[in-house]
Amino acid sequence: MPLPARILANYVYLEPGKPKRLVLTNPRIVEYAIRDPKTKMTKTVRALEWDVLEEDGAPTKKTFRVLSEKLAQQLMTLWEHRTGDKICVVITMWGEDLAKDYEVRPC
Repeated sequence: MPLPARILANYVYLEPGKPKRLVLTNPRIVEYAIRDPKTKMTKTVRALEWDVLEEDGAPTKKTFRVLSEKLAQQLMTLWEHRTGDKICVVITMWGEDLAKDYEVRPC
């Protein structure tokens, strides 16, 4: 079943198995409160947040938050070896919940 259109979304959404091309800049660590879906308790989490300049080739002004430590490390490695003030990546997410994995490659 297709997902509903996200007309007003100001964040990037990854769909399993569908590559997403992003131009990212300005990485930072942010803390925010979320509600745990299993315990229903509120907890504070840390995320790596990026400003998104392009999404799938179209200019945009969105945010991309990364909670996965593995994905954050892959993106920061590309950031540390960049030649300018932004990086271009293609991210493909595989799996769901705790079995998620990410393939990251430069554009």
